[in-house]
Amino acid sequence: EFSILTKERLVKFLSSNSRKNNIQNMVHNGTTYGFAHNGKIYLNPDVLSSEVAMHEYTHLWDNLTKKDNPELWNKGLQIFKDTSLWNEVVNDENYADIKDDENLVLSECHARITGKVAEAVLNRIAEQDGTEKQAEMVDWDKETINFIFDNYRDIFAKNGFETVAEFTSATMKELFN
Repeated sequence: EFSILTKERLVKFLSSNSRKNNIQNMVHNGTTYGFAHNGKIYLNPDVLSSEVAMHEYTHLWDNLTKKDNPELWNKGLQIFKDTSLWNEVVNDENYADIKDDENLVLSECHARITGKVAEAVLNRIAEQDGTEKQAEMVDWDKETINFIFDNYRDIFAKNGFETVAEFTSATMKELFN
């Protein structure tokens, strides 16, 4: 589930919460693009993009992976540690508050990769088929995910999915695999 906040609500929310409340946000040049908090993503409408949405969804996926499959999560830590991407995150002044938390650094590395992949695919669609077709595809995808979740809610609940975000993250994880 995601929300697009007004700039005022975004600033108010972020100023009243902190990393200790499990907020992972995407910041560039001092602007917060979006953040994940309590299983939900929040997006800044002024800088909204497919990259930002996928970036933030990835933080939700990572929280599930870390919780439900610590062996896989630890494998990611070993793969990413001390890479150029890891060092990029650790040395990014916008992420100075997470540089000593390897789990948050790994999630940020992962989010940067998935955000760029989504952006590249959607940009290609826009270039080849037009922005109207791209928007139709994105809207259809959202409708489809909501339809499936709403109509099979009991099945998903039995499998531990309480929100659309949890369902889509598991689906995307399988797709990327």
